[in-house]
Parts: sequence; structure tokens; C-alpha cells
Amino acid sequence: MPQKMDIKKELRDQTLHFITGAGSTLILSLLLPVWAAALLVAAFAYGQEVVQRISSGLPWYSCGTDCMLDLIFCAVGIVAAVLIEIFLL
Repeated sequence: MPQKMDIKKELRDQTLHFITGAGSTLILSLLLPVWAAALLVAAFAYGQEVVQRISSGLPWYSCGTDCMLDLIFCAVGIVAAVLIEIFLL
């Protein structure tokens, strides 16, 4: 059973997932089309979660609530970056 994080640590963790998703997408969109940057960042985020699950001794396909929350905040960051790229840059 995964250990529960306190609220400050969880807020920091999810903020960093959002910033990582948005920042990576914006930086990669300087080199690639924005759709390709978004797909690449999403694939990397999912791969990172798979590696984290395997290193914890869980099956690679077992994405629990912590994993889903991380992926959701990263995805929100990716969407924010795509919207910034489309409408502001």
C-alpha cells in the first residue's frame, strides 16, 4: 500500500508535474511542431511512470491513483503549453 503524502508535498509534486509538462512542451515546440512536442512529452511522462512502477516492484501496467494524478497534471501542463503556443506565440 503506497504511503500517503502530506498536502504540502503533494501540492509541490503536482505543481512540478504541471511545470514539467508545460515547460518541456514549450521548449520542444521550438524544434518540433507543437503536436509532436506534446506527444513526445506525454509518451515520456507515461514511460517515466512505468519505470517508477517497475522500480517499486509493481507490474508495469498498474497505474494507481498516484500515477493517474501525476499523469493528469502533466497532461494539463501539456494542454496549457499547446494553448499558449497556438494563441500567444
